[in-house]
Amino acid sequence: MRRVIISAFVLVLIVSSGWLSYTTYTLWNDPSTLPIERVQVEGTFRYISRKSIEEQVLPFVQNGFLHVDVAALRMQLLKNQAVKEVRIIRVWPNKIGIDVIEHHFLAQWKEASTQRIGMISEEGIVVEIAPNETDRSLPLLISPPGQIKPLLHTMQQINEKLETINLALTQLTVDQRHALKVTLNNDVTLFLGRESTINRTERFIQIYEKLIPKISGKINYIDLRYTNGIAVKIDN
Repeated sequence: MRRVIISAFVLVLIVSSGWLSYTTYTLWNDPSTLPIERVQVEGTFRYISRKSIEEQVLPFVQNGFLHVDVAALRMQLLKNQAVKEVRIIRVWPNKIGIDVIEHHFLAQWKEASTQRIGMISEEGIVVEIAPNETDRSLPLLISPPGQIKPLLHTMQQINEKLETINLALTQLTVDQRHALKVTLNNDVTLFLGRESTINRTERFIQIYEKLIPKISGKINYIDLRYTNGIAVKIDN
């Protein structure tokens, strides 16, 4: 009799364990278990919209809190080239927090041979998106893609020098011979050549304010590639 009672107890235990496992499995896989009730998207958006992010997030949160594939969602949002980083957190029991960080751009970019355009990030990375209205005030770098990082640094150095005489670089062009040509915000062009470009910029700064009063017409360009002098083209 005692053996019968023990066997019955074991059977009940097995059935209960199976039922508990089944119930747990069912609840775990049921989207209605801990549904996502709030998606909070944070960020400053200039190239993508909050709405477009929310639309991309929606398919990932329909299966409930327990089944959000955070890694896949992050990769989906990073497909947008304007996005630099995405941080996602799950907040128990029903919230997903998403922080989207866009690239900060320092210049516009164009490749002369193919007419490809894009924006240059502060890391020197080209993101091939069209500039918006605000970006059009940023300087334009026209160069092959393989030279962008050092040229961005050169562009920044030249601009820092020009600020001392209240001028600014609006365009830096690199030709096939790697020679630099700079356009200023007063429409004057500087030919700086391939070497000593910063020294030549400093030489321009030294002579510019002395040169202006002596010229009656409009300066078209100043060629600084000479060792012992400059060439100036004037439009009458």
